[in-house]
Amino acid sequence: MKPSLPALTAPAGADCGTAPLLTAVSQRQGLRLSGAWHIIVDPFETGSIDYRYQPRAKPFGKNLEAQNRWDLIEYNFARSPTLTVPGDWNSQRPDLRWYEGTIWYQKTFAFRKSARARQFLYFGAAAARAQVWLNGDKLGEHKGGFTPFCFEVTGRLKARGNFVVVKVDNTRRREAIPTSNTDWWNYGGLTREVRVVETPATFVRESFVQLVPGSTRAVAGWVQLDGPTAAKTRVTLEIPQARIKI
Repeated sequence: MKPSLPALTAPAGADCGTAPLLTAVSQRQGLRLSGAWHIIVDPFETGSIDYRYQPRAKPFGKNLEAQNRWDLIEYNFARSPTLTVPGDWNSQRPDLRWYEGTIWYQKTFAFRKSARARQFLYFGAAAARAQVWLNGDKLGEHKGGFTPFCFEVTGRLKARGNFVVVKVDNTRRREAIPTSNTDWWNYGGLTREVRVVETPATFVRESFVQLVPGSTRAVAGWVQLDGPTAAKTRVTLEIPQARIKI
């Protein structure tokens, strides 16, 4: 066997929405956010735009609460109904079976930080477009109802009182999947798990090892590291069955 394993590096603090995806999520430490999430059905985009069709300075993603009776905050996640995550909204409520549009999801959670240095908010999938806020700050957006995505949230989590808000929109679009004219059932919602994932300061973001095409004796692959010491970190590959350790 002739193993070859170059190490590639990625910058620390890279946003998983644009950088290579965080993999092996189920094997990493963290917190699952499965279960009941409060939801607000928003067919008229009231949570995003005002009556002039301009973006709201304070969208529903900020999860504001009225401090005075004259405050014009006409929503309340804490008093709204819930849906189960992961899961589509079509099968959980009969009135949402055919719904196409926006639903806002909200979840409050506590977080006990471990010795791990970095945290990521990971979504297995959101059908079909998502905008994400954490503790009132917008993290970013994602398009694609069947692909995972995540954002680094290191330094943004508190011991208690954290909240994440996700605007999920499954409106059909001609250029999207599913397209406007299709027999594809148009699911909507946070259809796969949501997690807070913890990693060391420098960690293996992704790796790949295989036999060299056309060979039964040569192994090749790569490792992608993410973190401040990625360029100096030693990587060990071990395959006991093949007696490989490099």
